[in-house]
Amino acid sequence: MNDQELQSLRETLIEINHDLKSMVSKQEELHSDIRDVKSAIYNPDSGLYTRIRDLSERVKDLEGWQSNVTKVLWTIATAVAGLTVTTVYKLIIL
Repeated sequence: MNDQELQSLRETLIEINHDLKSMVSKQEELHSDIRDVKSAIYNPDSGLYTRIRDLSERVKDLEGWQSNVTKVLWTIATAVAGLTVTTVYKLIIL
């Protein structure tokens, strides 16, 4: 091997070394990002699964409330209809 080939080989090795260091740095950043995402999802106090569970409990509460309000509205509507029929009946008979 002559000096020019050795110099070319050294430059190539330096470039490879630089690229490997860059890859290691990017991989460490990726690892950190993945750790942050995992923490955000699985954190028992404020994670994504906790928020979804809380929201599903709220939806169940709202559905129960809606069911009760519907029953009350039907009761009121039935009472109003009964009073209307009674009033009309009394007007016709009297």
